[in-house]
Amino acid sequence: MLLFKLPKYVVSGVRFSPDGRRLLVTTGEPAVLVLDALTGATVWADRHSQLVHEARFSPDGRAVFDMVVGRDHPPRVHTCDADTGRNRGSVPVAGGTFALTPDLKHLFYTAPAPSHRAAAFLVRADFATGARLDTLELSAGAHAIAVSPDGRRAAVRGTFQFALIDLARWSVMYSLPLTNSNAVAHGTRFAPDGRHVVSSFGPRLNLWDAETGGHRGEVRDTGSHVQDLAFTPDGRFLLTASNDATVKVRETNTWGVVKSYTWKAGKLRCIDVSPDGTLAVVGSATGKIVVWDVDL
Repeated sequence: MLLFKLPKYVVSGVRFSPDGRRLLVTTGEPAVLVLDALTGATVWADRHSQLVHEARFSPDGRAVFDMVVGRDHPPRVHTCDADTGRNRGSVPVAGGTFALTPDLKHLFYTAPAPSHRAAAFLVRADFATGARLDTLELSAGAHAIAVSPDGRRAAVRGTFQFALIDLARWSVMYSLPLTNSNAVAHGTRFAPDGRHVVSSFGPRLNLWDAETGGHRGEVRDTGSHVQDLAFTPDGRFLLTASNDATVKVRETNTWGVVKSYTWKAGKLRCIDVSPDGTLAVVGSATGKIVVWDVDL
């Protein structure tokens, strides 16, 4: 196990690179950090004048994409070289959160609606140019957008709505209204095979069939709000990170807890599993990052 601390930071997001050797870290501050996953050493840090909302690696690991949000400038999604942090360009967005299709052709984000007919729009844009291609009405802006591994579905987790989107038909397959009590936690992931999607609603996990849009059930966590979640690459297990400083491992056939971890790292904010399934990582509200060997 490796534990290291980022001074003065809350770790709001952490993701493994596709080769599992690096960590991409966001902190809610004007910076993106790339760290060595085995030592915690900083590989590079990209400083911005505005807050970095979230970031992710490209599927081939050669680029980093991050959303920068500020009061004085319109939000943009930046592309950086994954090895050096050098800026390759950016496209304008409307803020909130973003997601990309696996082929990097399309960019998704939410935008305020121009009328009172809807609270927000989900926007599909050309990632190369930033040109808007489609909009879809939503009842609220999004905290998280996830795209299925095959690029056919998107799950949008907002403050007052969860929506499962058929991207080919550009239509809502399933919509669930939410309350304020569910808004504080919004981890959302597709299973590696793309057949189902899981989203956290406070202390509960809700499951959907990604092919039909059918609601498959709800699992209540025994602890506090689930902040983030991640599947193992084989899809057999789901790891959750909660406010009670605990990681729980659930077997996805029964959704029962088979293992749990507690490192006294503080309230956990984010979690990920390496692409080969050998390592997992969590980030906490106290700036601590824990990397450990997955033994399941």
